[in-house]
Amino acid sequence: RKPLIDACSFMDSGVPRLGIPRYTHLVEDNSGAGGTCIAKHKCPTNFPGPTGLAASFNRTLWRTKGAITATEQRAFNNLGTTRLFGAPVGLTGFGPNVNL
Repeated sequence: RKPLIDACSFMDSGVPRLGIPRYTHLVEDNSGAGGTCIAKHKCPTNFPGPTGLAASFNRTLWRTKGAITATEQRAFNNLGTTRLFGAPVGLTGFGPNVNL
Protein backbone atom coordinates (compact mmCIF):
# COMPACT_ATOMS: atom_id res chain seq x y z
CA ARG A 1 0.00 0.00 0.00
CA LYS A 2 1.03 3.53 -0.71
CA PRO A 3 1.47 5.79 2.33
CA LEU A 4 -1.28 8.36 2.80
CA ILE A 5 1.24 11.15 3.23
CA ASP A 6 1.92 11.01 -0.54
CA ALA A 7 -1.60 12.37 -1.11
CA CYS A 8 -0.58 15.66 0.54
CA SER A 9 2.65 16.12 -1.40
CA PHE A 10 3.31 18.52 -4.28
CA MET A 11 4.69 15.51 -6.15
CA ASP A 12 2.37 12.83 -7.49
CA SER A 13 4.18 9.53 -8.01
CA GLY A 14 1.82 8.48 -10.81
CA VAL A 15 0.36 5.05 -11.45
CA PRO A 16 2.97 2.97 -13.30
CA ARG A 17 0.63 0.00 -13.88
CA LEU A 18 -1.71 2.33 -15.83
CA GLY A 19 1.09 4.17 -17.62
CA ILE A 20 0.40 7.44 -15.76
CA PRO A 21 3.72 9.26 -15.18
CA ARG A 22 4.65 11.16 -12.03
CA TYR A 23 3.59 14.80 -11.92
CA THR A 24 4.64 17.90 -10.01
CA HIS A 25 1.79 20.09 -8.78
CA LEU A 26 2.33 23.72 -7.88
CA VAL A 27 5.48 24.68 -9.77
CA GLU A 28 6.54 28.09 -8.46
CA ASP A 29 6.51 30.60 -11.33
CA ASN A 30 7.29 33.93 -9.68
CA SER A 31 10.39 34.61 -11.75
CA GLY A 32 10.00 32.13 -14.63
CA ALA A 33 9.35 28.51 -15.56
CA GLY A 34 11.92 27.19 -13.10
CA GLY A 35 13.39 24.29 -15.04
CA THR A 36 17.06 23.44 -15.24
CA CYS A 37 19.10 24.20 -18.36
CA ILE A 38 18.60 21.64 -21.12
CA ALA A 39 21.92 22.50 -22.78
CA LYS A 40 24.59 25.18 -22.58
CA HIS A 41 22.89 28.57 -23.05
CA LYS A 42 19.44 26.90 -23.28
CA CYS A 43 17.90 27.81 -19.94
CA PRO A 44 14.49 29.18 -18.96
CA THR A 45 14.09 32.94 -18.95
CA ASN A 46 14.48 34.52 -15.52
CA PHE A 47 12.38 37.60 -14.73
CA PRO A 48 12.50 40.10 -11.86
CA GLY A 49 10.19 39.29 -8.95
CA PRO A 50 6.56 40.46 -8.86
CA THR A 51 7.32 43.65 -6.93
CA GLY A 52 9.93 44.72 -9.49
CA LEU A 53 7.61 44.00 -12.41
CA ALA A 54 4.72 45.81 -10.74
CA ALA A 55 6.91 48.86 -10.14
CA SER A 56 7.48 49.14 -13.90
CA PHE A 57 3.75 49.88 -14.50
CA ASN A 58 4.29 48.17 -17.86
CA ARG A 59 1.27 45.99 -18.65
CA THR A 60 2.83 44.77 -21.89
CA LEU A 61 5.80 43.45 -19.88
CA TRP A 62 3.44 41.66 -17.46
CA ARG A 63 1.61 39.91 -20.32
CA THR A 64 4.88 39.07 -22.07
CA LYS A 65 6.22 37.47 -18.89
CA GLY A 66 3.06 35.36 -18.65
CA ALA A 67 3.25 34.27 -22.29
CA ILE A 68 6.97 33.39 -22.11
CA THR A 69 6.62 31.55 -18.79
CA ALA A 70 3.64 29.54 -20.08
CA THR A 71 5.43 28.59 -23.32
CA GLU A 72 8.64 27.59 -21.52
CA GLN A 73 6.81 25.62 -18.85
CA ARG A 74 4.91 23.62 -21.51
CA ALA A 75 8.16 23.03 -23.41
CA PHE A 76 10.06 21.86 -20.31
CA ASN A 77 7.15 19.60 -19.35
CA ASN A 78 7.04 18.10 -22.86
CA LEU A 79 10.81 17.48 -22.78
CA GLY A 80 10.59 15.84 -19.34
CA THR A 81 13.11 18.22 -17.77
CA THR A 82 13.44 18.61 -14.02
CA ARG A 83 13.67 21.38 -11.50
CA LEU A 84 16.75 21.93 -9.37
CA PHE A 85 15.80 19.24 -6.83
CA GLY A 86 14.97 16.56 -9.41
CA ALA A 87 11.18 16.83 -9.63
CA PRO A 88 9.78 17.09 -13.17
CA VAL A 89 8.42 20.42 -14.36
CA GLY A 90 4.63 20.22 -14.15
CA LEU A 91 2.01 22.36 -15.84
CA THR A 92 0.32 23.67 -12.69
CA GLY A 93 2.11 26.91 -11.86
CA PHE A 94 1.60 29.44 -9.10
CA GLY A 95 3.18 32.71 -8.11
CA PRO A 96 3.01 33.38 -4.39
CA ASN A 97 3.11 37.07 -3.67
CA VAL A 98 2.53 39.54 -0.87
CA ASN A 99 -0.07 42.20 -1.57
CA LEU A 100 1.62 45.41 -0.43
